[in-house]
Amino acid sequence: CYATLAFVTDYDAWRREERGVEAPDILRLIREMAGAAARAVAAAVACAPAGDCGCRHALQSGLVTHVHAIPESARVRLAAILEPYLK
Repeated sequence: CYATLAFVTDYDAWRREERGVEAPDILRLIREMAGAAARAVAAAVACAPAGDCGCRHALQSGLVTHVHAIPESARVRLAAILEPYLK
């Protein structure tokens, strides 16, 4: 249930023969990579096995902040993963 997803965004850093990259280029690339990452995650989730395993419930013992101390803005932002534990 765990995987690493990484994208190269600083290709010119070690290649002296490449032209330098400007901030707008970097921001464009980050936006592109965010879209690629979203598509990759969606495809991985669609292929994930339907069974149940312990790692699917890892946050149950990993959430150490008392549920009443979690700000509403964090609850909204993280609802997709926290909702089962916010009761």
